[in-house]
Amino acid sequence: MFENHQETVQQLLETDKEFRYFYEQHETLDKQVDEAEAGNLVMDEMQLAEIKKEKLLAKDKLASILQAATRH
Repeated sequence: MFENHQETVQQLLETDKEFRYFYEQHETLDKQVDEAEAGNLVMDEMQLAEIKKEKLLAKDKLASILQAATRH
């Protein structure tokens, strides 16, 4: 995620609590989606769709913070 901005992402992870929160949330949700799609985590389609929605919202928030940080 955000391969072109690894240095900035690392800096934000170390200094920005909000960025770190959404990054960790995205990682957790990503693992849940992977597990569900592999059949290792039982959930219905509605639950999976909700997790995917939350994951996308977290990624959007990360992108917004990253964009603001790279404008400086």
